[in-house]
Parts: sequence; structure tokens; C-alpha cells
Amino acid sequence: MGLRPDIKIRIDDKEISDTLRERLISLRAEDHQEQKSDSLTLIFDDRDEDLEEPKRDLSIEVFLGFDGNISKIGRYKISEVYSDGPPGLMYVKGTGFDASGTIKEKKSKVFSENESIRGALSKIASDHSLEPKISKDFDEIKIPYGLAQCKESDLHFASRLTDYAGGTFKINDGKLIATKKGSGDTASGRPLTEVVVDRSQVERYSTSKSKIMEYKSAKAYVRDLSTGKKEEVLVGLGDPVLILPETFASKELALSAARSKIGSKDSSETSIEIDLQGDNRLTVERRVKLTGFKKQSFNGSWIVAEAQHDWSAKRGYRTSVKLQRKLDKIGD
Repeated sequence: MGLRPDIKIRIDDKEISDTLRERLISLRAEDHQEQKSDSLTLIFDDRDEDLEEPKRDLSIEVFLGFDGNISKIGRYKISEVYSDGPPGLMYVKGTGFDASGTIKEKKSKVFSENESIRGALSKIASDHSLEPKISKDFDEIKIPYGLAQCKESDLHFASRLTDYAGGTFKINDGKLIATKKGSGDTASGRPLTEVVVDRSQVERYSTSKSKIMEYKSAKAYVRDLSTGKKEEVLVGLGDPVLILPETFASKELALSAARSKIGSKDSSETSIEIDLQGDNRLTVERRVKLTGFKKQSFNGSWIVAEAQHDWSAKRGYRTSVKLQRKLDKIGD
């Protein structure tokens, strides 16, 4: 006999009732990089229209595994509950990040000249009662002169800071998380245990490789701190155009940064998507080692860019992941 898929769901820190558990048709949990929020969708059989709808904004935790060996896939906040029919179905949706708070309010802020990226992100986390989980790598990177927050939300500014430092940023489960992109490490710098996946475990795969581009022009933005007005400067001629994410405090800085990028090359992005039996270890930024493929280019180390965990009464527990090679930085 094969392994028995196991699942546990807790709403408001209480395990759901046996009735609700038996009525569960399917579950999908999505784990994403960057600012895109993790998400959860539960579908219940409500053919008798007697299920009580859980309240919005309650917390919901999901655990998945096999034969009692389960681990937490994620913690979410219920964002939407609705029903339709026939046949009667109840949908419960959750998000890993509550975007309704003050972190989306626009503001202007000035940081000290020697402020590190990690220090600035920690202050943003503190301002919004988030636990900072920020890589120590960002201690060594200072906020560049001219990178200003002017009439911009802390959410967007934190994302820009992390992007500048070559990192990945997200908010989940009450934590502000920032790590070096493609590092395969936790925010504390501890390497995530590598997961080995053999070709015999893979039920389906799909590969892709993006095109290398050489930029012929670059665009940067300038913010006049006295008026708050924003204007763009463009150097070079022709497509493709590289748009710099920073907003500079002077036209000279913007022009200098834009000129430095002319002729730079964006790295190619090699990725492979695989479907396999459920594996609760496969989370974003986890290192994965593929083995046993006839095409040797498929074998070797990858990083999880996206993960999707599906459970259903019919198919059991399945996992789909998008894996990427570590990317080169623009201008290297």
C-alpha cells in the first residue's frame, strides 16, 4: 500500500470540526517569491447548505504530509468566503499578507547617510509590528545617495530597497522577510536543506529559457524633494530599454546611473516546472538537486521560485514547483 495523504487545518488556532474536515473537496496553497502574496483556496461540499461560513480575517493554518508526518505549509488570513450551487459548494480563500494596513499608505522619509539596507528594513518592520527576518548580507549594503522615499508606501519602498540589494522580499505570517535572491539560505543565513528529486519521482516536467538582451538605452527617474514632482531621463537610443527601479534626488545622479547601464546584459533565465507526489519540504528559496534525467542540463542544483501544494479527496497530495538556476546580475 502507498502512503496515506494527511492534512490538518486550524482556523483561529482551533482544528476544524470533523464535519468540515469530511466535507473538504480540495485545497490549494501557493507559495510565491517577491511581493506577490501567498494564497490559499479551500473548497467544501455544501450540498445540504448547512455549513457555517467562517468569518473573514480569522487566521487559518494548513499542515500537509503523509501517514502522520505533517508540517506547516503556511499561515493565512481569511480574505473571502462565498458559496454557490447547485451543487452546493463553499469557498474559503486566504492570503499570506494582510494588505489593508498602514504599510500601503504613501509617505516621505529620510534615512541617515550611513543607514544599511538591513537597518532601514528593520525600521519598516518595527513601524508595522512585523517581525524582521532580514539577511545579514544587507548589513554591508548602504542605502545609496539619491534613493529617496517620497510619497511612496513603505511596502513599495521596502521592495525597491531589497531589489537594489539583489534580494527577494515578502511579508508573510506577521514577518517581513528579506533574503539574497537565489541564495538558498534562510534570512538568518543558515542554508536550507537541499531536497534531492530523482527523475523517477517526476510525473511531468516543462522547461523554458529566456532570451539574453543587450540594452541600447536606459531610463531613470528623478524626484524633486522640494516639490515632490517626478520626471524621467533617458539616455541611449533604441530598444530594449532598461528601466532603473531607483528614484534619484538629482538629474546628474540619474544620468550617471543610466549611462552606466547602456550595453549591459540581462542574464538568461533557465527554469523547469515539475509535478510530483506531495512534498512539504518544497518551499520558495529551497535548494533542489535534480538527478537521473537523460539531458544532463536538467540535472544539478536549482532554486524553488514558486511552489503549489494541492490536496484533494480524489487525487491525494500533489506538489508542483517552478525551479530556476541562479541568475546573474545586470551589468556583471
